[in-house]
Order: sequence, then C-alpha cells, then structure tokens
Amino acid sequence: MRPRGSLLRFGTGAPLPVFGAVTEKYISVGTLLLSTETNALNDLETPMHAVLEYTYADDYLESREKYRAIHLKAAWEAVERGELLLGGAVGEGPFSGLLVFTGENPVEAAKAFAAADPYVNGGVVTSWTVRPWTTVVGNEAATPVRP
Repeated sequence: MRPRGSLLRFGTGAPLPVFGAVTEKYISVGTLLLSTETNALNDLETPMHAVLEYTYADDYLESREKYRAIHLKAAWEAVERGELLLGGAVGEGPFSGLLVFTGENPVEAAKAFAAADPYVNGGVVTSWTVRPWTTVVGNEAATPVRP
C-alpha cells in the first residue's frame, strides 16, 4: 500500500496525487477501482462463453468421413474437461458449425480446439472464427441478468 498524499506515475504521464487506498495493482478512488497496469482488464473480465464458428467446404458431408471419429472424440474430451457445452452443424446444407465453450478461458479453449481439430487441418473447415459471448439469460448463462 502507498500512503495517501504520495505521488503515483502512470506510464510517462505526470504524477498524480494519491487520495484513496493504493495497492500494487489498483487504486481506489471513491467508488472507482483504477488499475495501475495496462492489462488489468484480464483480472476483472466479465465471465463469458465463447462461440467457435466453422465454415465448411461444399463437399463437407463427404470429406468429413475420414476425420469424423477423431473430431468427435476430441469434442467429447473437451466436454469431459468442462470446456465445451454444445456443438454441431447449423442450417440447411449444412455449411457451418457452431461450438459453445465455457470455463476459465473459453476463448483460448476454443482457439486451441480449432487449431488441433482434424476438420480444420484436413480441409473440411475452410475458415473459423472465435468470438466471446456474454451470456445473460438461461441456466448456463455466465452473467445472468434478471428483470
């Protein structure tokens, strides 16, 4: 803790007087909690899910066959680790797939899954994206919000 009245410098900016409680990482100013680090948002992240979206090749139904068993094995292993909630093909065709991840770091879990997935490495998936998803409604919502 730094004493009140001392000066604190952020980056190359001018020093600021300290009026609230200060720790190595945070300064309390009234009801605000300010970070002394540029990457502190990682410490205060809103719990979330992540959505991994696959775009499949036009011949998806045929090309997936030689990779399907190992793809499904990896998916069920991710479920057993508590990382994957749901996954499957979407729409008519199907030419896309969605997988919903959860856990400590669902975005990284989804990226790691895609990077190792035989559907991706075997060309069944032509592109993929991972997006954070702040879920607010449902029994599995990461940050439930009720009226």
